[in-house]
Amino acid sequence: RMKGYHHPEFKLYSNGIIVSNSQSGVGLIHWRELDKTIVSIVQGSHPRLLQELIMTSIMEVSQEFFGGSALIKTTYLCPKHAQLAHCFPIVTGHSNGRTDATQFKCALDGGHFLTDSECAFGVPYDYKHLNSNLLWGPLNGEEFYRVSREKWETRGRVKFTRLTAEEKEVARKREFERVVDLFYKFVGKYDQPDFEIEDVTYLSNEWLESRFYEEYQQLLLTATKKRSTQFEVNSPLEDDEISKQRMRTLEHLQRYLGRVSGSERVNLVLSWHANIESFLWSNAENGIYVPEALCDDELEELDKQKLFVNGKPVADAGFYGRGFYTTQSFGYADWYLENKKKDAVEPTGMMLCWSVLGKVYPVIENPARMDPNDPPSLHGRGLKEGYDSHYALVSKPSYHITPLKMEPDADELIHFDKHKTLPRYIVRYKRTKISNHSEIDEQTKGVVVWIDDKPQSTREYISKLTPMLPLVMVVHAVNTAQAKVWMRRHQLKLVELLKQKKFRIVTNRCREKDEGEYAATSVVEWIKRDDVWKETPVLIYCRFTEGILDLINHKRQVFVTCEVHQFLEFVKMEKDCKKIFGIEKNKVLHKT
Repeated sequence: RMKGYHHPEFKLYSNGIIVSNSQSGVGLIHWRELDKTIVSIVQGSHPRLLQELIMTSIMEVSQEFFGGSALIKTTYLCPKHAQLAHCFPIVTGHSNGRTDATQFKCALDGGHFLTDSECAFGVPYDYKHLNSNLLWGPLNGEEFYRVSREKWETRGRVKFTRLTAEEKEVARKREFERVVDLFYKFVGKYDQPDFEIEDVTYLSNEWLESRFYEEYQQLLLTATKKRSTQFEVNSPLEDDEISKQRMRTLEHLQRYLGRVSGSERVNLVLSWHANIESFLWSNAENGIYVPEALCDDELEELDKQKLFVNGKPVADAGFYGRGFYTTQSFGYADWYLENKKKDAVEPTGMMLCWSVLGKVYPVIENPARMDPNDPPSLHGRGLKEGYDSHYALVSKPSYHITPLKMEPDADELIHFDKHKTLPRYIVRYKRTKISNHSEIDEQTKGVVVWIDDKPQSTREYISKLTPMLPLVMVVHAVNTAQAKVWMRRHQLKLVELLKQKKFRIVTNRCREKDEGEYAATSVVEWIKRDDVWKETPVLIYCRFTEGILDLINHKRQVFVTCEVHQFLEFVKMEKDCKKIFGIEKNKVLHKT
């Protein structure tokens, strides 16, 4: 998150500190320790003021707690190379041999001397290095671009590389896992089919990224100067029902932003766009496609449903504004893609984009205005004046605006500026199934979610268990994310079973593509930190228990075993866990 933090006065090139001050309006952010030295790399219009604040603050601490002992050593860094990731180039003073003036020499780049301008004002941004360290850049920054250079290809302005689950380099593996995690979070947001990622194409377009960064900075500067929230509605004359519906739409967006965004001040979000692959690549190279505005005559024809383009009637010219559409509902994007495939003669795909929404207009206007009292339709219209983007909640089957008393099935984000959206990934996926994925019926008296990455052997085991467990449903998930999706979808029923002590979780110890050696630990921490599931008993069932016995915690209901009979008793749910695992006996062993 720190790598994505910016402020009009001071920009952080890496983790550092900013001291609270009335002139800058920035609070204390973060301390970074590097080789036992606290390092702060900053850039801004008042660097000396910031330095004085830091010096004064640390001296106050020094005086109060350390009797005035010297804690500060000032070191100057080259402003050019300070932008590089993991690079702290020190400059040293040298006499120029002609006057008493001192010149500063950088330790990098052949030891170049800094000009007076560089010493006083720094240097311009290097967007290439800066962008790679921002929230929308790769997790490992420059390292991601350096490793496996032979795997990178070029297509016009776009450099790209294909990532899979078999990646060996840490930087590439982390980036793939990042997308997988985001993927399942989006999939689990709504009641959707099960999907599984096949591969991910990472897109890098320096031209687009520099413009995206400029828009990000401009929105941030504007929001800071106005000191206003991006969730205001400029419609004081609307009736209560309409106002409530607009506020509900914005509240839904706020919950979404809190889950994936790094900067709510500018509404930085991730969302999906589905289309044929040639269109996705065109967007990745040239920026998102924003259709041309319709003239007044065309809008009039559109409202009468008489607008034709190339001899064909236009039914959808942008229901909620004439812009570029994305959604956070993966199932909705997949539904659109399935319809697209019927007419497409080339491959289709899904693109995951970063966008800065800025000030958002909450759309409640339906494209077909049925009541004269309804707000005027935005169908085919441009951006609402005073806003930067539109946002709408929609419902099946027509995916029109969701009424106030209904829950939405999906959402739509409408973008009107090609430089405010950055295509980052093209994701290829397939539909999959969790075994025994039928709904939990009334006859089911208990549910066990079994997380194990060996689907064949686990399903065979479950088939043998089924006759022994006539009223217990055993659900197999190959990873933690898949289990989360299924549990979210059936949360109401599972919570009821949990109250009856008829819901339990089994996990194996290690899963190569799901936290590796820490797979079981990850499941335990997720369950026990979640207010909904924290009372759920968890069993780590594995062949070798050495090294994980410290995870046993009977108060938290976490158990470890390699014994088949204990596993069977656990999934049958006929006995209390205390009796199955001999809690009293274990207490004596622990004391010993």
